[in-house]
Amino acid sequence: MSTASVPADQGAAVSLAWLSHPVTVLALVVMVVNDHVLKAAYPGLVTGKLSDLAGLVLAPPLLAVVVTLLVPRLSARAAAVIGVAGVGIGFVIVKSTAAGAAAASAVCSAVAVPSLIRADATDLLTLPGLALAWWVWTRARRRPVARRLVRLARTVVVLPAAVLAVAATSEI
Repeated sequence: MSTASVPADQGAAVSLAWLSHPVTVLALVVMVVNDHVLKAAYPGLVTGKLSDLAGLVLAPPLLAVVVTLLVPRLSARAAAVIGVAGVGIGFVIVKSTAAGAAAASAVCSAVAVPSLIRADATDLLTLPGLALAWWVWTRARRRPVARRLVRLARTVVVLPAAVLAVAATSEI
């Protein structure tokens, strides 16, 4: 299915296909395993950047799904742009400024678990993860989740897992 053949009101179906795409689900698994097992066993540069990379693949479709739940008639492309651009801009602000890191820590601590997010400009090296996220979107948009039962199942399984993975990340 080409982009032109995806109706404007298919934003939620495409965003959910993006969030439940195998590459995105793999990013979710990598993030959870890295944050809760590998970082403790093998602290260092690789495990430190791996979560950022996985998060940059996982967060854009997660944001796109949330946005399309709030704005159901949003187009698939608009949701994808909001997801990638929103995550990218937020990540750059948080990782390159002390004020951004402090604000992110405060928000995460208020809505999830106590968090300490640190500005670290070297984390910007993982920004190509956004390109991978966009590439996955270009694949997922061809196969929106059309059937209600499948959409419901993916929403009930993948969406909470993604939210928990992002919220329960280790110190970043």
